[in-house]
Amino acid sequence: MASTFKGLQRRPNRQRAQLSVLVGIRAIEAAVQGGAPLGHVAGTESALQNTRFQALSDALTEVPLYTADAETLNDLAPTATAQGLLATVRLPDLSLSGLWEAARTTLVLDGVQDPGNVGTLIRTAAWFGVDAVVAGPQTAGLFHPSVLRAGMGGHWDVRLARSSDLGEAIAQARRSGVTGYGADMGGTPAQYWHPVRPSLLVIGSEAHGLSPALLGALDEPVSVEGSASHPATESLNAAVAAGIVMHRWTVAAP
Repeated sequence: MASTFKGLQRRPNRQRAQLSVLVGIRAIEAAVQGGAPLGHVAGTESALQNTRFQALSDALTEVPLYTADAETLNDLAPTATAQGLLATVRLPDLSLSGLWEAARTTLVLDGVQDPGNVGTLIRTAAWFGVDAVVAGPQTAGLFHPSVLRAGMGGHWDVRLARSSDLGEAIAQARRSGVTGYGADMGGTPAQYWHPVRPSLLVIGSEAHGLSPALLGALDEPVSVEGSASHPATESLNAAVAAGIVMHRWTVAAP
């Protein structure tokens, strides 16, 4: 048990095993409710006896449970503390197969490197009812433990995929009839934007925005304008700016 959790602290091991680690009761609850396949659960005696965990017992009848002290769990956790509970979860298929034909709305992450931002973007996309999230090669791992923590269960409410070539992925989407949008400071102000579906929305890196190649491959860039008293929007966090654009995208599109 210990070697399994310890090994998954490193990304190459997570990729090889196709597993990641959930930390704390909230993350485990969300995974169970989303139908995610859990592999092992380890917790302190008090955490395993907690009412919230016991409420999950019917869904965990075939999942091995291990008891450990808090110090041991904290040493095995991929984060600062284990919050009393750890669980392994099997990663879903992250291929693009059939995605463009099935999804009406797809959020695409182009070089979003901060795990907290990636998790928040997944969570926000799930909240707005976006169908899928696709990550490019320079974006943080979708199942990095910090991304899972920031995602707050959103991972199980959207289809997730990864592409090693976003340019080709977007070209494929457009051949399938998907309209391409991207968040960019020089684009159409969001309040004047009239999005259609099926469509994709690309969010660029925190430092550099959309890569020029992707920007040129899209149908229309979209921007977030500040108010007259606070015109600058460069300081907006990537996830905050994306949330503003996603609101318009999901509410205004027919």
